[in-house]
Amino acid sequence: MTAQLCKRCSAAEAVFVSRKEPFCRPCFVRYIRGKERKQMAPYKVTYPPRSSSPTPPVRLLLALSLGASSVALLEMLVEHLRDQIETHRGATGFAVTAVHVDCSSVSAYSRSPAAAIDELRDKFGDICTFDIIPLDDFLLNSSDELGVFSHGPDLESYSFTSPAAADDTEALPHTVKSDILDKVRDRTSKRDLLSTIIKTLVVCAAVKHDSPTLLFGDTMSRLAERVLSLTAKGRGASIPASISDNYSISESVVQLFPMREIMRAEAGEYAAMQGFAEYIIKPAVTPAAVLRMMTIDDLLVNYFREIEAGFPSIVSTVVRTADKLKDTTAEMDMACAICGVKCASEPEKWLQNITVNTSAVENPQEPSDSDTLTKDKDILCYGCLVATKSASFTWPCPPRSTKEEIISQYEL
Repeated sequence: MTAQLCKRCSAAEAVFVSRKEPFCRPCFVRYIRGKERKQMAPYKVTYPPRSSSPTPPVRLLLALSLGASSVALLEMLVEHLRDQIETHRGATGFAVTAVHVDCSSVSAYSRSPAAAIDELRDKFGDICTFDIIPLDDFLLNSSDELGVFSHGPDLESYSFTSPAAADDTEALPHTVKSDILDKVRDRTSKRDLLSTIIKTLVVCAAVKHDSPTLLFGDTMSRLAERVLSLTAKGRGASIPASISDNYSISESVVQLFPMREIMRAEAGEYAAMQGFAEYIIKPAVTPAAVLRMMTIDDLLVNYFREIEAGFPSIVSTVVRTADKLKDTTAEMDMACAICGVKCASEPEKWLQNITVNTSAVENPQEPSDSDTLTKDKDILCYGCLVATKSASFTWPCPPRSTKEEIISQYEL
């Protein structure tokens, strides 16, 4: 059987087929790096008029999850910086700080994330800096940005504890506290809240490092999954804020997705070709075998894994269509106490008003439930209301009334 030649150079043997196009290794590496550098074009080395000295580099923060896409993006950024140093005699258009949120307290990993970060620091320490943020900082930090659960009366008694740590008698700081995420019984809601917590931590890290731009390694496949996932979770209003480049996620920080034109399979192949597969750390979690036990995110990962191989245009259509959505919440005053998304109105009040809550003859001297429902309470968006409704914990807004409580109101 004749070996297939690379379609780009027509000389070398193809080693990978992407979007029905065969690539040799050098052409594929050049192809993927070109997509990343297209998104990073605003951060090239610039020289002010009538000056031979370049503009000082901008500090960028990379949210490094140690997944295939974020590790691949780290390598691309390092090579990008090395090319700038060589071309501009040591000058660069940006500097990189990679921040990893250590989630080993809630998920067991095949190896220590801290060890992988140390290895990456040894390899790239001369080009970029690294930082590790423990997940418990979300509860221990007293700043305004991290004070989301500050209304809980027993906040100090909670932590993030994995099942492995709970069985370890030496892990005393964890075993004496209760895992806050265990108070959420729904697996989809638990993952949803964990994602919100991680994003809050990296945004606060960007503010701490005085970085105006936060880089995410989300691929086109991941962004497409997020669009459908947010819709299913009742967070459709936050789609523009979750996938759009240069969106202000804080007063001084905008987000950027340099991998938004790259498929998940392409990012994984790129990391393997460059010899970075050993730095990819994944939670050692057995996926649910029963379909009804899978989370919304698990279902969408499986769906797009099959779709992107045969029909890559569907993935790009989802992302580009969603990217055209108008952000209708940007000018709104109220913001969700958990995820920070702007709210058009009080969702809990809306949920109460779509049903009949009062008798036909209402006493005008007594205030209705809808008037006092959110008084002196934090506002939660619809998605966070759904995520926290099954939590046996004092969240910023209490869960909705149980069936027994509603029936008791109508007993004679």
